Amino acid sequence: MRIKILGISGSPRKEGNTEILVREALLGAGEIAGVEPVFLGLAGKKIGHCTGCLACEKRKRFCVLKDDFREFFKGYMEADGIILGSPVYHLAVTSTLKAAIDRLGQSMFAIYRGKLPRLCKVGGAIAQGASLYGGQEYALQFMASHFILENCLFVSGDRPQSKMGVPASTLGDSTRGSIGKNEGALKMSRTLGRRVAEMAKIVQAGMAQMGGELGPEYRERKHLESIYREEEKDGGEKENGKI
Repeated sequence: MRIKILGISGSPRKEGNTEILVREALLGAGEIAGVEPVFLGLAGKKIGHCTGCLACEKRKRFCVLKDDFREFFKGYMEADGIILGSPVYHLAVTSTLKAAIDRLGQSMFAIYRGKLPRLCKVGGAIAQGASLYGGQEYALQFMASHFILENCLFVSGDRPQSKMGVPASTLGDSTRGSIGKNEGALKMSRTLGRRVAEMAKIVQAGMAQMGGELGPEYRERKHLESIYREEEKDGGEKENGKI
């Protein structure tokens, strides 16, 4: 059984401190046999905010805006485990990550006609900032709430260092790569990656064992294949929310 763990860096900076921690978590995930770690950085990606046009609901498909959201959606839906990482912006995650999550939820609601699937993906969260108490807990709480809202399973690292994901700090140094000096943050990230991978294997093995006992709401990927084919037939998404 092959397990895919997707690490998403919501930072606008390539090769920045958040990316370092997410990649460290993926290294931890890769230590588990049968796990495929995949990285997705949102730096440089164009992901606009949801405009509330409701065109996705009319089409019963993806958000119609033409940008890089499709890559985020497919990566998220195809993964068995997801590690979200973000620097702390105004006591929360970055606007790009928030926009992607908003559109993910709305697109899923449209695709599944309001009957959301039991995704059962395993999620972990990483938040880093310059200050030791700079709002990491708020950002982690948002990401944890997101996973719960989407019928996923949220896990943390090992206590006592990690109680809700990875709350990391550069201790006042915001330069690129400075998080590498925080050995505790690197260790927490690696442990979190292993936890997400281990739990994802447990969940997928349990679902495979139950087989036909589970309803169609547990098999979202098969449904998505038909959605992808319909999009390709139509020539993809329409521009500016017009259908």
